[in-house]
Amino acid sequence: MKLFAISTSALLAALMLCLPSAKAQIPPGTNTATEAKSLAVLNSGAGLKEKMDACRELSRVGTEASVPALAGLLGDDQLSHSARYALETIPGKAVDQALRQALKTTQGRNLVGVIGSVGVRRDEGAVPTLKALLKSPDPDAAQAAARALGRIGGSAAVSALEAAYPGTASANRPAFWEGLLRCGDDFLVTKKESKAQAVYEWLGKVDGPPQLKTAVLRGRVRSQPKIAAQTLGSALASANYVEFAAACRFSHEITNNEVTSALLAALSKASGDRQVLLVQTLGMRRAPEAVGPVGALAARAENREARLAAIRALGQIGSPSALPFLAAFITEADADLARAAREALAASPWPEADGMILKMLADKNSDVVNLGLELAARRRLMSAYPEVLRIVRGPDAGLRVSAIKKMAELAPPDDASEPIKLFLQTTAPAELEALEQTLTTLSLRAKDREAAAALVSGAWTLAGVPQQKSMLNILAAIGGTNALNAVRAAVGSTTPEVHSAAIRALGSWSTLDAAPDLLKLAGSSTDATERMLCLRSFMKLVTDSDLKPEQLLEWCSQAQPLAQQPEEKKLLLSVLGGVNSPKALELVRPHLADAAVAEEAQNAVLRVAEKAVQAKDFSAAAGLVIPCLEQVIRETSNASVKTRAEQLLAQAQAKAAQK
Repeated sequence: MKLFAISTSALLAALMLCLPSAKAQIPPGTNTATEAKSLAVLNSGAGLKEKMDACRELSRVGTEASVPALAGLLGDDQLSHSARYALETIPGKAVDQALRQALKTTQGRNLVGVIGSVGVRRDEGAVPTLKALLKSPDPDAAQAAARALGRIGGSAAVSALEAAYPGTASANRPAFWEGLLRCGDDFLVTKKESKAQAVYEWLGKVDGPPQLKTAVLRGRVRSQPKIAAQTLGSALASANYVEFAAACRFSHEITNNEVTSALLAALSKASGDRQVLLVQTLGMRRAPEAVGPVGALAARAENREARLAAIRALGQIGSPSALPFLAAFITEADADLARAAREALAASPWPEADGMILKMLADKNSDVVNLGLELAARRRLMSAYPEVLRIVRGPDAGLRVSAIKKMAELAPPDDASEPIKLFLQTTAPAELEALEQTLTTLSLRAKDREAAAALVSGAWTLAGVPQQKSMLNILAAIGGTNALNAVRAAVGSTTPEVHSAAIRALGSWSTLDAAPDLLKLAGSSTDATERMLCLRSFMKLVTDSDLKPEQLLEWCSQAQPLAQQPEEKKLLLSVLGGVNSPKALELVRPHLADAAVAEEAQNAVLRVAEKAVQAKDFSAAAGLVIPCLEQVIRETSNASVKTRAEQLLAQAQAKAAQK
């Protein structure tokens, strides 16, 4: 069984071959000196590796002068493979004659190898000897001979294989099938269709496995294109599912309408899994005449998988005539079927699909309108924008929100004028939230973000408090000079809600230009929560800005006087501990004596010191690191902190002493 499995695998590999093997076409070697040196090694008492290397060189530069020495190694169990590898690349009849002689003198694995090399070189003169080897009592030799004849190809090889087949052992038969299939493919490539047809007809009478029948079917279809549809039609009607599936697969290789008709005829009688495979095949063929039958199947099939496959196939066919079917299925109760129809309709390349979607937007059924909005957005259907605006101004609150969300996909480029108008007019929270999202998307997509920010901020005086709060979120997302100036102005608002929203907008800023504002507010605000928010936002901003250590320390030094409460100091110390500079200790050390934050300060010292002692030049840092570590050791009540500080101090002192 193991031999049969291996041979069947080889048979499948042969099935996929469309071109026969070609003779090795390696230019004659020109490096005479290298050839002579390599031959000298082969004729000496050199070791195995040296001789294998010499064979490798001869595969590159060898000429007929190398043939006798290499041929002499064909019976050598250790060097036969290397010798054959070299001989296969050397042009000339001398190699073929040497290999033919070796077919008669070698045995076992070496013989199998020589047979393979004969096949590689496609030596027609070796066919009589290979024919005799087909009856060898050694199954490996017989199988190798069958495959070699397949690589050589031609009528003589076919005759040899067919004549020897009746008496061959069952374990050897897959190799014969492979050889004959190769011959058939070779005839097809050389435009000898009638000979190829004869091979496939002969194999069609053999009692073989499904893989063989599949290969034969493919060969018959390719060798007889005029009756391919008839051949495939018979296979499509077969009770054998493997043969049926193979016919579906091979139908892709034939483009004529008769094959499509054969598939449709099979579809009219099929059920279950066969329906699925047939509609998938018809979808891939993209045949418009299949729309009606496939659409009907999508509507009435009892098999849910067949319906789903049919809907997908309608999308693949891509004919305008498929659109009404797809439109009928987008409201299916079955979510998967409806989703498949929507996917197909959204991807349709036909302009008729656009007209269908526009009609959906005008429908009285809100579910249909929602689907139309979804499809219009997915297709980026700009012509639907007027309809979207009509829906936004309509009476249905749910549809208004849906339409507002799709405006970002359908509005003209760099034109947020209509969303701005709606933004100023609406008071409904859900609509305001949707407009905020839409305006944010449009602004971020704009070519000129500064202009987009100016458009939003320009409507400030016309907006009510809810709109102003949303506008601040939009401006924070846009960023830039215009947006920041508008947010700065809003910070001074006398309306508490707007002022708080402006503080939050500054706190979410992503660029360093907001840092001075946050620092200033952290120092001037009388509200503890606001102070903490500004300081926390400031710290996050400067640590996220990829600053150099000295720049980060400069910002921290400005924030130090503003950190008055324990939580504020802890926040500052967490940042200082991450600075990769011993100078951070100058800002950390004063906090070691503050009981409220002493533990955080000690941990910051350890973090900074750990980086400092690992640096190559520690001399400049020693004066800061060592005293801070000594102070931590004296004052800490945490055993693990003390132990770590002592370890770092020892490292620091040792490194300082190296100077």
